[in-house]
Amino acid sequence: MRRTLLVTLVAALLAALLSAPALAQTWPAAGKTIEMVVPAPGGGGTGDTIARIIAERERMSGRLQKISWLTVYPSRSNFLLCRIRGRDARALQAELAKRGILIRYFDRPGLQDCIRISVGRPKDTDAVVAALKKLS
Repeated sequence: MRRTLLVTLVAALLAALLSAPALAQTWPAAGKTIEMVVPAPGGGGTGDTIARIIAERERMSGRLQKISWLTVYPSRSNFLLCRIRGRDARALQAELAKRGILIRYFDRPGLQDCIRISVGRPKDTDAVVAALKKLS
């Protein structure tokens, strides 16, 4: 059920991010409120949205690189892959989830101790970075 909800939310977020302009929308789910971007009626083209995603990805990458225990890998996608050093990535994922921040944890050969953080709005980036710094 949790995986289905996450996949549904990721699919909705991707669809929303590729439509511009956008509005914030909230839904209650599993005892928490989930907020995401949804397309506004009569939105513009995808070029502006893609440019905003790229700009936010670069801003997020720069801010995450300042956290000493993260290795941020280059990305050309709508997410950043980060390797966690000196701590348990699964425990980090669980702690962020308690704070309402959902990230992807990988437990596969070559990706152990890696997390994936999706690119969202600037306030989402700020929330993720602030939470990670508090956990330092």
